[in-house]
Amino acid sequence: AGTAKTYTTQYNPDLGFAIIKYTGNGTAAHTIPLPTMTDDKAPFMVIVKPLTDAYSWIVYHQNADATIPQNKYLVLNSTVAVNDNTVYWNDTAPTSSIFTLGTGVGVNGNTKEFVAYVFWETDFCKPINYTGNGSADGAFSNLGGSCEFSLIKNTATTHNWFMMDSARDPYNPISNTQSPNSSAVDSPSGNEVDFVSNGYKCRVTGAGTNGSGNTIIGIAFVSPEPDSKDGAQLRAK
Repeated sequence: AGTAKTYTTQYNPDLGFAIIKYTGNGTAAHTIPLPTMTDDKAPFMVIVKPLTDAYSWIVYHQNADATIPQNKYLVLNSTVAVNDNTVYWNDTAPTSSIFTLGTGVGVNGNTKEFVAYVFWETDFCKPINYTGNGSADGAFSNLGGSCEFSLIKNTATTHNWFMMDSARDPYNPISNTQSPNSSAVDSPSGNEVDFVSNGYKCRVTGAGTNGSGNTIIGIAFVSPEPDSKDGAQLRAK
């Protein structure tokens, strides 16, 4: 159970996704109850936004840091690199039953209403976590299925978030991007990837998707049944 305030939840355990509306209480260690999901896992990603105040979208990701991701946060509507602040997640990792908030008004303002989008790993929903190599023969992210959508962020630098999908780019390379931190029109970004049968492969040296030695994290939606083996191209022209 959560601590003291109201909560409503809609969720799909097969897809690994929940939408939670809650009321903040302004105190540290406010816990938000989570629905029971397949395999009783903790979520890998949480995105929170106030519904009535002009604060940013705050992001938790299990790979935001190699050892203490619960101390870190990203901002979906900003290019800022990963930062450390206890006011968001109270330096407490999500469990299979709750996620925990600090005192930050952007996630837990007293009596304020918030929405949280929560993601678990399933056959369809996958965490992205890889290290860029800065090469045209770029890093590969194994997702266990054919990537259809990805949202990624280089955690080390002030680069855009990048959203790519197979609807706008049915053939490789996947080049058209949208960025939730920008109002720019849909356009090639210089950070092209290939969507392949078991994940995606960086194809350029662009730092946003393939910065050398940088950790890139995010989320992908995949087709769980690979159409071919060994990462073969699915969408060659």
